[in-house]
Amino acid sequence: MVTDLGALVGTYPTNYRRRMTGAVVLLLAGVVLTPLATVLLVATDERAGKVATTGDPLLLPIVLLAFGAGLLLMGVAIGVWALRSRGEVFRLHEHGLVHDRTGTSRTIRWTDLDDVVVNQGRDNALARWAGGDVSCVLKVRGGANATITGLTENAGELVARVRRTQE
Repeated sequence: MVTDLGALVGTYPTNYRRRMTGAVVLLLAGVVLTPLATVLLVATDERAGKVATTGDPLLLPIVLLAFGAGLLLMGVAIGVWALRSRGEVFRLHEHGLVHDRTGTSRTIRWTDLDDVVVNQGRDNALARWAGGDVSCVLKVRGGANATITGLTENAGELVARVRRTQE
């Protein structure tokens, strides 16, 4: 029950639209690059034995094809994550945290936390836009972990407050 967590300290919503935009951008880039790389691979393969080259003529098309396929896979993975985390909000209380998303709500008491793992993110414009500047995993004893990313409003403040509870 939320009432036994004490007073509400802060509310930290996650930017769902930015996560979904990133997924769509990755998908679109993969959808464009993969067929182009496939056409380049076929065209290069047809000419490979007819023209003398110093290197492997198929290397560039294969690398582009792999990159396009990677973009597609990342777009799908991030898109699924975005859909599963619609409406994600972290509500910080004195004695715990409530993690709401897509019709589910979880209460995490400070005593239930096994560990708070903060991964050093990159501090550049793209990482900040994509939410890669902050990455914190709350390892919950006997349950599923919760992840705080830079897409959560004031994520650095939230992570700092959660870490202080572990000291």
